[in-house]
Amino acid sequence: TRLPAYAALACGDYEECRAIFRLYREALPLCQARAKLYYGAQGAYFPETMTLFGTYGNGDYGWNREGHKPNEVLCPWWCYAWQQGLELVTLMQDYYDDTGDQRFLKGELLPMAHKVLRYFDTRFARDSEGKLVISPTQAVETYWYGVTNDMPSVAGLHSALDRLLALPPAQARSAEREFWLRLKAATPPVPVRSQGSERWLLPAESFDPKRSNCENPELYAVWPFRLFGVGKADLQAGVEAFQRRGEKSMQGWSYDGQCAAILGLTEEARRQILYKVRNSNPSHRFPAMWGPNYDWLPDQDHGSNIMLTLQNMLLFANGDKIELLPAWPKEWNVSFKLHAARQTVVEGKVSNGRLTELKVTPASRRKDVVTDPASHWVK
Repeated sequence: TRLPAYAALACGDYEECRAIFRLYREALPLCQARAKLYYGAQGAYFPETMTLFGTYGNGDYGWNREGHKPNEVLCPWWCYAWQQGLELVTLMQDYYDDTGDQRFLKGELLPMAHKVLRYFDTRFARDSEGKLVISPTQAVETYWYGVTNDMPSVAGLHSALDRLLALPPAQARSAEREFWLRLKAATPPVPVRSQGSERWLLPAESFDPKRSNCENPELYAVWPFRLFGVGKADLQAGVEAFQRRGEKSMQGWSYDGQCAAILGLTEEARRQILYKVRNSNPSHRFPAMWGPNYDWLPDQDHGSNIMLTLQNMLLFANGDKIELLPAWPKEWNVSFKLHAARQTVVEGKVSNGRLTELKVTPASRRKDVVTDPASHWVK
């Protein structure tokens, strides 16, 4: 349900985001109470498989609770996954960056971020150096055993905290900023392995390598948390992780397509998008009844990932910088209009391998649009 909202941002369909923010906001009191009851923690966490009321689905929580404590969630795919709140905060930060809505920042984003971050701050122990030890945990649905400091949680914490700390001082209270600085210092480093001249992202700091599902949690540092990508430091560690990923999937909720685009892997992004759009169900008259893939039909995740892959092939937001056409095949003609941070709209046209039109609104943001000076895209 989050994925359609992520895809809506670049289209300027902000009302779709407001609906999902309302859903989580209304579930917040229950989620706070659950964090306290289950784990003695402050703040809140949101289950991955959550009802409209904020509870686990009964099939995941377990219909037969005899002999089980309240905090025993009987679905092994999601019982120790914590990054969902961080994904929500990231989506809210993207919404704020695009709209500049100060009322939203003060009334919704900062309060929600505080609750999500307080959960990590009070839920997990520290090591001798004062770093969080995120355990018990899992690396999304794939790695269940022996996991410490899973990539989705660690990357999500770094991403959310870096963006909060980048806010101008007048937009946050000093006590909030002190909390962010303290938690940032306590967040463990992004899990990376080095071997000779090669570096690549890992699913977690430590984990049993037995796979239980098809996600690639190491790529959460590429998307949705965007710590690695075109125009960012250590791009090659993200590219190497993508090439080494354990599962190569192009359907349903798999996010390999937008990861390829964000990493500037044009040929892989092209292959992904062509496969995705051919995934229409032949039994349905309406072609956007994608699937069936992993779970259901029509598959809203698959359609959203088509949008996200396409959007990131055309435009990758790197802070205030706008990386233009980072993974667009030069043989493909396109006209596009996409929204970006600071109420910016980028319109362009590619024809016969050249960027023939480019309009940036407001015009003052044109200086922030980045293209490779050696490429055929420069206009």
